[in-house]
Amino acid sequence: MTKKLGIFDVNNLVSGGDRRLTIKQALVTVVGQMRAAKMADRTISDYQLHVNSFIDATGFVYIDEIDAASIYVWLASMPVSNNTLLIRLKCFKAFLGKCFENGWIERRFWRTITVKTEQVVKRGAADENVAQLLSVIDTSTFVGLRDAVALLTMYRAGLRVGSLVSVRESDIDTASNTITLQGAQLKNRKGLALPLPLELVEMIEVLIEHNAAIRAHYGEENDCLFINRNGTRINSDLRHNTIQRRLRTYSQKYNIDNINPHALRRGFAKQLLERGADLALISKALGHSNLAVTTQYLHFESQEIVDKLRGYL
Repeated sequence: MTKKLGIFDVNNLVSGGDRRLTIKQALVTVVGQMRAAKMADRTISDYQLHVNSFIDATGFVYIDEIDAASIYVWLASMPVSNNTLLIRLKCFKAFLGKCFENGWIERRFWRTITVKTEQVVKRGAADENVAQLLSVIDTSTFVGLRDAVALLTMYRAGLRVGSLVSVRESDIDTASNTITLQGAQLKNRKGLALPLPLELVEMIEVLIEHNAAIRAHYGEENDCLFINRNGTRINSDLRHNTIQRRLRTYSQKYNIDNINPHALRRGFAKQLLERGADLALISKALGHSNLAVTTQYLHFESQEIVDKLRGYL
């Protein structure tokens, strides 16, 4: 089958007269397009990881070799849960989608490929979880204060931890008690402004004072609201993210449930719903691309459903 080649790869063909595009060449071009679009480093890393995993599992070299059967072979090669398989499949499908858009694949044959999974309920953090953690954090220290502010910013503004570490001190308006983020700081690349509770803003002001002293001591220059104890920026890679690791340590040490960045974000969404916000507003506050994603955040217990429906009947 003859494949059309996108303009980005016309000069990147295999040498020796072979006009077939390799999967690795396609990946290099797709990654370049993603970087040009300023997509998140972690997203790019996932593409690279899973595409190379497919190559290793199947031994395929060329884009035009990929078919449904080979994708199932790749999925079967991974000894992980179905939920993990589904996540990896979605990433690989996204890569194939970009190949289709570039004209390297003629039809979307992968659309019907799926992995059957059980619906896993992920509950959001509750006020008692957050209060319990705050009670054991020593906010008289720089690290304790930073961790407490990070915890409350995720819980009260619903920020992803990747966006959290990109927050600059100048993003906080202490006069209007708001945080304003630019598109480059958010996953959906759309700017967003959110209100902050007064008590959190007051804690942020104290943190900013500590930040200035630490940066001056270590000779660091940055405008990050959340920094390491030596004044440097916090790594946005979740595998090396200080805030993520600290929350995990607190959760394990004090046996506190639902204390992780995603649970805090879900807790934020649930708070908004309980206070009367409609689904569209919650979706906007979370920076979601569609309402279907937002509904997954809003888990209801059976009794909650009964109580809420009773008000309408």
